[in-house]
Order: sequence, then C-alpha cells, then structure tokens
Amino acid sequence: MIVCNANCDDALLDGMSWVKLDDDLMPNYAVYQGDLISTEEPWHHDESKLAQVLIDIYQDRTATLADSV
Repeated sequence: MIVCNANCDDALLDGMSWVKLDDDLMPNYAVYQGDLISTEEPWHHDESKLAQVLIDIYQDRTATLADSV
C-alpha cells in the first residue's frame, strides 16, 4: 500500500522539488492519494490531513470485516 500526496501546486523553497508517484507503481500496489500538505509549510505533511487519510483507509479496508461478523 502506498499513501502519497497529490497536491503539488504550491511553491517550495529553493532547491526543493516535489516527490511524485511513479505511475509504474500503480498497477502493483493499492495507491491512496490526497492533499496531505501543510498550508503553512507545503514542504511538510499536515499531520491532521495524513491522520484522517489513514483512518479513512483503515475504515474502508476493514468495513467488510465488520459486515461479516
């Protein structure tokens, strides 16, 4: 499973570049993308956004387990 940022629109500091997902990985892995950047410092992840995405993935992937009980 890969969780990655999909928002690469903001400006970064000099010498920085966005890390982007290699499209060749998508057929081989479950890929979850979302806006994970901090609005104040776009070169950092926003911990609240990342935590919410991880919770959403967990709930999505375990929903069938709850339904089968």
